[in-house]
Amino acid sequence: MDVEALSYSGVEEASVETAVWGEVVRAPGQWLTITVPFSGEPELLHLKPTTWSLNPPRAVLEGQTLRFPLLGTGTNLTPASVTNAIQTVLGSLQRQIEWTNSDLKQYNLELQVVLLAAARERKKRLDANAALQSALDIPLTSAPTERRVDLPVQRRQVRLSDRPSVGHRNMQPRLTEAVYEDVLRTIGALARSMERVPTTARFKEPELRDLILFVLNANYEGLARGEVFNGSGKTDILIPYQDRNAFIGECKFWRGPKSFRDAIDQLLGYLVWRDTSLGFS
Repeated sequence: MDVEALSYSGVEEASVETAVWGEVVRAPGQWLTITVPFSGEPELLHLKPTTWSLNPPRAVLEGQTLRFPLLGTGTNLTPASVTNAIQTVLGSLQRQIEWTNSDLKQYNLELQVVLLAAARERKKRLDANAALQSALDIPLTSAPTERRVDLPVQRRQVRLSDRPSVGHRNMQPRLTEAVYEDVLRTIGALARSMERVPTTARFKEPELRDLILFVLNANYEGLARGEVFNGSGKTDILIPYQDRNAFIGECKFWRGPKSFRDAIDQLLGYLVWRDTSLGFS
């Protein structure tokens, strides 16, 4: 309790119960309310400690303050009587707080022992689970194919075939249809995985593109490049082969049909007559 910040309301008239010739009657009197702020957890003041008084202090809890009235019949409230009454109530409140804090200190000591024992028991269960898992010669269940982003230990080669370009004698490289579809599936699976990871929500387009390039280069022998000049600008993803472009891709956030059409026009601006395949992610 912060007794230095104690305050009181003005003295007002009151109707006070008093005993006259063995009967309880109401008589004119005086009253004022004392307010004292405190720090700590207010809920603890509702608890009944193991040590307690038969005459607990009468106080009303309001937020971080305690309020208690002082009543007197007639005009018998004097500065001295008010001071004595305040000291009596504050003393009772202080004893109540000390008893509660003593119980709380003991409870915290016992709680620490209980929590430590519970933590040790849980660690034993976790260690037992890990030992059992390592002893079982059973593979863990894999996630569904559409939710996985494969990073195989044995990297695959990008297989390209040659096809004649229209009106030109040279053969132009292009991805085989299977690998072309595999590239798009890999990018799509990675995009769906990123949607499930809260961290990637903070990434901007260049950072997401770099993640896609990381996976593509792990899967396709490091051929994928990013931010490469081609045509009228820089495309996000480019897979070159023998000084030709085998695959061109552009990464965009979905912002509606119009922005999608604009992105197509942008991507087409990156193409030249030699380019054969393009993709969106």
